[in-house]
Amino acid sequence: MMDFNIWFDDGDLSIYEMGLPMLKRFGLKATVAIVTGYVGKNYPLYRVQPCPFMGIPHLEELIEEGWTIASHSVSDRHFTTLNKEEVEAELLGSKQWIANNLGVEARFFAFPADMATPEQIELANEHYDFVRPIPSRADAIIHRITWWPRKTTGGPGQYSVHKIIDSAHDINPELKELLHIGSGTPTNTRMHTRAQSRSHTRSREPNWIFLTGCNNSGTTLLDYLLGLHPDIDPLVVEGHQIQINGIVTTYPRQFILPSPAVIRRPDGKRLNRVWTENLPVFREPIMETPIMKYGLQQARKTTDGTTTMGKSQLTMVRMPWTQKRFPRAKFIILMRNGYCVAEGTRRRYNVYLEGWKDEAPMTVARAARHWNKANEVMLNDTKDLRDYAVIRYEDLCRDPADMLKRLVEFFDLPPFDYEEVLAKPIPIFKGYRREAKIRNMNGESFKNLSEEDIADISREAAPMLKRFGYPVL
Repeated sequence: MMDFNIWFDDGDLSIYEMGLPMLKRFGLKATVAIVTGYVGKNYPLYRVQPCPFMGIPHLEELIEEGWTIASHSVSDRHFTTLNKEEVEAELLGSKQWIANNLGVEARFFAFPADMATPEQIELANEHYDFVRPIPSRADAIIHRITWWPRKTTGGPGQYSVHKIIDSAHDINPELKELLHIGSGTPTNTRMHTRAQSRSHTRSREPNWIFLTGCNNSGTTLLDYLLGLHPDIDPLVVEGHQIQINGIVTTYPRQFILPSPAVIRRPDGKRLNRVWTENLPVFREPIMETPIMKYGLQQARKTTDGTTTMGKSQLTMVRMPWTQKRFPRAKFIILMRNGYCVAEGTRRRYNVYLEGWKDEAPMTVARAARHWNKANEVMLNDTKDLRDYAVIRYEDLCRDPADMLKRLVEFFDLPPFDYEEVLAKPIPIFKGYRREAKIRNMNGESFKNLSEEDIADISREAAPMLKRFGYPVL
């Protein structure tokens, strides 16, 4: 036997404006764990902009509709930062406020951020009939579903399924589909069709290609070329740059995946192009698969192909994680000479120094360590991949037509004639380099390296240079 319970945490106004009518339409009710100190006010909370919270009239209407009001504390502070007296004040103060202002007894309690010590849990149980259990940290994020044993009636084997939602904006796609709810709107995306006669969007999930490689390895070039195939829908931005409005995500500025633009090193310094310096964050992102798929699909340039292609440097260090969520995906890993990657990483990073007054210039040694580490992780991870190909930038530049033909065959897609495209300048360089026909740019990179630079790169990146057949200078 199993019960299904929907919980809304915090008390944000979207619960009244969106959650109530959506659930009412299907005869469903929910529990709202309110932060009593936020009632009727605006607070930023975990959002960038101030967030309006329900007032007493909204909460009274929820009670009339049969919803349950639970306590989520007075101030929403993490209990692990509080002493015993402060914990007592949070537990009893919120319970008393609900009785005085709403005329109902708060019998249920949920800890802010699902964080508490065993002693605090025991104390909460003294004041409430039901204290929502603390899920594992892997589950303690928004959009989570957790199975808990029932505390009250029922014998062994009986469970309640609790769906915990911080805001009505956060209802995940499965629940949205059940309730016929619209989704949030992505930013950094645009939509158009490649052929006017094919204006519909395919309803089935597409095949997936994930294109990756270290910075300055030629992935932008390959992404542009493959994206010209009529059956491939590329993304308009890199996967780690996708943001979604209307759905609260785990990462700053509503990124669906961690971005080196906003994630920093453990010591607070910028990462930007050297994201291996905070590898755990990028290797195991905290994001539910439906939200990620939704963001990727909405970021497509076109919607008429059979295959969606996502490009991101960060995929290089999380391919097994990605494969678990996209089991039929194919991975393309682009490799380039480490001397040239280090030079390009330094050059591109230092362009931003004028606006980064707190940062020291990038060195080629640091960039070379990044290249070596990224490829070390990639090589180890490929042992667990089903479908992948590692190609070299130098081979792509030497015979792009042949390389593209082989990749299209690898994707099991119909042939596509790239000859006309390859005969023209490639319009992909966003103003930082003039358009030109495809050619190997390694020579220009080596011209920018001093003898000291080359020695630094050789010292830091020799293992991977040898592994991929590049001479150590």
